[in-house]
Amino acid sequence: DATAFDLNQTQLLLTLDIPLQGGITYTIETTGITDCAGNPVTGNNKTPFGLSDSIERSDLVINELLFNPREGGFDFIEIYNKSSRTADLSALTIASLSLTASGILSSEQISLSQRFIYPDEHLVITKNPEAVARAYKNPGIKYFQSVSNLPAMNVGEGRVALFYNSMLIDSVYYNESFHFPFLTNFKGISLEKIHPSRPAHEPSSWHSASESSGWATPGYRNSQYAQAVIASASVSVDPEIFSPDQDGYNDVVSFYINNRNPGTISNLTIYNASGHIIYEYRLNRLLGTADAISWNGIADDGTLARPGIYIALIELFDLGGIVRNEKVAFVVASRF
Repeated sequence: DATAFDLNQTQLLLTLDIPLQGGITYTIETTGITDCAGNPVTGNNKTPFGLSDSIERSDLVINELLFNPREGGFDFIEIYNKSSRTADLSALTIASLSLTASGILSSEQISLSQRFIYPDEHLVITKNPEAVARAYKNPGIKYFQSVSNLPAMNVGEGRVALFYNSMLIDSVYYNESFHFPFLTNFKGISLEKIHPSRPAHEPSSWHSASESSGWATPGYRNSQYAQAVIASASVSVDPEIFSPDQDGYNDVVSFYINNRNPGTISNLTIYNASGHIIYEYRLNRLLGTADAISWNGIADDGTLARPGIYIALIELFDLGGIVRNEKVAFVVASRF
């Protein structure tokens, strides 16, 4: 049953035959709706709804940051729900953290009223959704949330965090140096996470949004998104041919590690066809069973790798002293 909920008849109270269940995303669709003149209402008349679930750490992640907007523009923080749960935005808080201590500098409740973010959904948090939506390609204003006091994000570096009630569920340290270094100006260019499951604290998990996307992708999948590949081999590379030219297509190469031994640490060294080391990344990080390291094509001397064949040496060593060296070949390409 459906009855008018308010005097202006702008809301309906729906009574369902079957109670809603948690963990399920429902869809409501309206048909045959017309305006007062009898014109049919067209467009997308479907919207999801459901009951909110309890959120666990890393169910929602910070997926994109714009901390250096163009003149007259606005910062934004994009979050992504990579879980199968539905989160209530009124239980979420976005915060700016101190760089030198563990304290919160400022924080703001994302929504004062109940609103949900559903599985596989992006949401852009900003002071001015309309201005950000006008400045960049976007899937629609419904994927934006206005926050009057968005925590300040310094241009050079900073830390932002996402809380569910009082529980920290994600935090990001960002630095302007994470941008593609050959860009001449970082204004209006967002930092995108290569994959939502990548470690947020690693610089190689982030990359500048592509030029072809308009330098940011608020509310939809990142232009630098790379699929999380789980290969049967110990180490694999994807893509095998990559072109670090900031066009939004294969700008980053990723080395995927299928780790069988708990307690394994990894380092990455890249050689050119002459056998010279051009890049070293001493990660010394404890790996998960499926992990990845990415490279943006910038050599240790600050130059862009020249087109050609390269070899990546991934060194895997565990706490028991067992060392494994895995090699994969790949190609750096460029436009002609």
